[in-house]
Amino acid sequence: MFSNNNRISTRQVFRLFVFDFIGMSTLVLPAKLAGTSGCDGVFAIVAGGLFASLYLWYLAWIMNRMDNDLIAYVRQSLPRWGALVMLCFFAAYCILEASYSAYIFADVMKKGLVGGESYTLLLLLILAVAAYAIQSGIESRARVYESLFWVLFVPLFLLLWIAASDVNTVYLHSFFTTPVSEVAGEGLLVFEYLMPMFLVLFFPAYVRKDAQKKMVAAVYRALWVAVIVFALFDLILLGSFGERAMAQMRYPALTLMSNIHLRGSFLKRLDAFLLAIWFFTLFALINVFLFYAKQLIAAIGGEFTGHGNAERQGDGLKMQKEKNAKVWSTIIAFLLVFVVAEGFCYGSFAEWFEGYMTYVAIPLLILLPLIIVVWGKYRKTGNRSLQ
Repeated sequence: MFSNNNRISTRQVFRLFVFDFIGMSTLVLPAKLAGTSGCDGVFAIVAGGLFASLYLWYLAWIMNRMDNDLIAYVRQSLPRWGALVMLCFFAAYCILEASYSAYIFADVMKKGLVGGESYTLLLLLILAVAAYAIQSGIESRARVYESLFWVLFVPLFLLLWIAASDVNTVYLHSFFTTPVSEVAGEGLLVFEYLMPMFLVLFFPAYVRKDAQKKMVAAVYRALWVAVIVFALFDLILLGSFGERAMAQMRYPALTLMSNIHLRGSFLKRLDAFLLAIWFFTLFALINVFLFYAKQLIAAIGGEFTGHGNAERQGDGLKMQKEKNAKVWSTIIAFLLVFVVAEGFCYGSFAEWFEGYMTYVAIPLLILLPLIIVVWGKYRKTGNRSLQ
């Protein structure tokens, strides 16, 4: 029997973050890296892992000083206007990430399985399933992906092993030709796709306080498992297509898997099987960002309506209000993600998103947690001095 205590284990944290890290990066980044760094893209992947490790160390330091999850700390420690500003930014970030993930998911489905279907219809279906899934909370999500972990990743590594047998080593000769500064710059691009680790600041609400150091260690392990898988993918793709051909492809990993055939096997469409693996990883990413977008929107609603009367309300009324907030926050998150994901159909919007991530989101995701902690500590110190 499973306990229903809204808590997850560190093993589940590890597996959740592996899913969150792998899906998008292995689909989108190989072509980008091939066009700029060629074979040295592997070193950019390692550099991105190092940048992400430093960022995770910083987030762990922030968590120790918050002594709470991000939403609760912001609402308890900042003035209402400050809390609203912070919550709105984090909600916008989650909505944009969920929208981009949904756009990629729908695009992969359209190109790989159901080419004749409407993008809008696919998007609605994906988001409707995701909106339904987040109603059961993070504990149910953790159980599902804990169960699916080996079911999905053992076949993935088998397919990579089969693909590696066809690698042409002639394509793997141009290492150490890209300037270090460019490799570091591409490492920052890889770091962008590892930014789901920022969500670790929300996890103290779901992990026991005495297990939070183990939780951070689990995220470190998930990060480097993802980096190793991504590096293997990149090397196999480079050895299969060469950097020039690979740079022209949208999703080289899907092209690679469509070329894999097992002699004498009844499995004629191994690419369809691998598509199922990517569907689960992309759905995990949509699911987690939509879940926290919903949580943040509900918190914003609480700040607008005021939460000082909660203690004076009866338990029944309080539970009904929480249920209503859960419903309307899900609907708002669903609609916002759908509208933004529709915008990604236009190339200029996708380019804007990449610029937003590089020049706005990442700098603020580094600075704002520190500002929140310093601001919160300052207000607490000021309040004590007035007493």
